[in-house]
Amino acid sequence: MGEAKRKREAVLNGSCPCGSGKTARLCCFNERGWHKPAAALGLKALPPAQRVEKCYMKDLGSCVPPISGEHIILDSVCQVLMGDGEFWISGVPWLEAGEVKIIAPPEAKCLCAKHNSALSPLDAAAHYFFASLKTYLEHDAGSQQALISGHDFER
Repeated sequence: MGEAKRKREAVLNGSCPCGSGKTARLCCFNERGWHKPAAALGLKALPPAQRVEKCYMKDLGSCVPPISGEHIILDSVCQVLMGDGEFWISGVPWLEAGEVKIIAPPEAKCLCAKHNSALSPLDAAAHYFFASLKTYLEHDAGSQQALISGHDFER
């Protein structure tokens, strides 16, 4: 077996760079290359329940109260950005030049419990992206890879 083929087999039998824990050949690699499929949310298939007026997705008619304490910036993303310290911002138009503001993740209370739960795969995708990005920026990541679904990231 040639060196290129050995390297390819090692990659395909190694863990998938999407973070699933599965081997690459059983997860996001097909014969054409790498592809992380979008998460199936099934929002339209949720059984009819009721409308919770404060839920952003109330028009689906599948709400289950109560309204959750969802964050405008995902809590998992804020935790990645905070690390062991605090989450702070600067350089935004509403702060004076050089001013730094420590912020807490703002709660929006915009989704019912059912829809918040249904969107959790997107929360996980955002967390994986920001955690990977932070790792690569803070450490010499070498040739490490992270694979995410662009569709999930955009959603």
